[in-house]
Formats: sequence, C-alpha cells, structure tokens
Amino acid sequence: MKSEVKGYQLEICFGPSGCPNAITPSQDLVDPIETVLKTADILGFLKSKGIENLKFHHEFRITVADCPNACSQPQIKDIGIIAARRPVYSEEDCSACEVCGNLPRRGHCPGR
Repeated sequence: MKSEVKGYQLEICFGPSGCPNAITPSQDLVDPIETVLKTADILGFLKSKGIENLKFHHEFRITVADCPNACSQPQIKDIGIIAARRPVYSEEDCSACEVCGNLPRRGHCPGR
C-alpha cells in the first residue's frame, strides 16, 4: 500500500462513461489539475512534515463532478468542483418543473 500512496487523489465521477445527467465533460479540467499536482510534489511535502508511514487518508483529495448530483462526493473532499449550468427558458410548454427560478420572464412559462 505504501508504494501506491502518491500524495494526492484526483477523482472524477462516472459521467464520461454514460451518466445521463452530465452537464460538462470533466476531463478538460482534470488533465491540467493532474499536471499541477504532479509538479507540486505533494508526497515530498507530506514527508518533509515528518509524516512517516503515509497512508491514503493523508493524501490531498480533489474531485470533479460532471453534474449537480455530485456522485463523486465533492462535498467531503479537500477541494470539490461541481458542474453547474444556468437554466434558460425554451419555447417548449411549461412543465411546472420550477427550474427557471427567478429568471426574467421570456418564452413559454405559463406556470409562473
């Protein structure tokens, strides 16, 4: 296990493999983050602080969620990034879903 500890954990949700709720692809963000983490030598930093026998729970944890459902649990990581999108009105009839929130009235939304 000690050889598997790299100082950080970078996780993404399963969105790219078929999540129907994915708003944005996270891979465009994950690759640059991974580069920064590798360059930062977090494992060396942890060792310099006197932490012997490093375990997975010592690692810096980052996760990226492709949608607000946040299956990758960004709420409990050191850094969590959750995709979001601003709702907009469409020309479709209102389904009373209330997604539109406080947007200015445009298009078809007879439920407001």
